[in-house]
Amino acid sequence: MKLKHYVMIGVAALSLGAATTAQPQTANASSYHRAYVTRSITVYHFIWGGSFANSSLGSYLRLHAGRTVHVKPFYHMGKDGYMLHVSGHGSRTYYARTNSSSWYRR
Repeated sequence: MKLKHYVMIGVAALSLGAATTAQPQTANASSYHRAYVTRSITVYHFIWGGSFANSSLGSYLRLHAGRTVHVKPFYHMGKDGYMLHVSGHGSRTYYARTNSSSWYRR
């Protein structure tokens, strides 16, 4: 009887551990939404610093209609825009300095 009790506790702990490790990956994967560019827009390579104040914008990329991007709205202390990943440009993060969503569609 005691052995059965210990086995049940072990299974419960194992399933709880799997659930907690899978959660951040799921949240991270769904934070960027696939979209298509509908109007030309210039985006800038976002170079992360120690904080947002130390971050800077690097080289720019001109996106034309039809490009696939993974876009996430961004807001920080009065500066709004979009953080995005552009298909074909790896994991580089770009920043679109606009508060309008008319340049892409989902």
